[in-house]
Amino acid sequence: MSEQRQINPWLIAVSVMLATFMEVLDTTVVNVSLPHIAGSLSVTIDEATWALTLPPPVAPRPGRAGALPPASPGPGPAGS
Repeated sequence: MSEQRQINPWLIAVSVMLATFMEVLDTTVVNVSLPHIAGSLSVTIDEATWALTLPPPVAPRPGRAGALPPASPGPGPAGS
């Protein structure tokens, strides 16, 4: 006979609450820093609100762009 594994409902509840809290915290941080983001990108605040729609793993992180290798030059214009 197979043994049923017990899943603690409190573990599930705490996991969901932690994920919800982190999402709200992330949205709050972006809302507070929206004027700075807009100023850094030289755009209006309305144009910078795209940062609110990005999921956290996709959002750019400070110092990350400097770690990327330089772009290799593409092929020249056609016919040259």
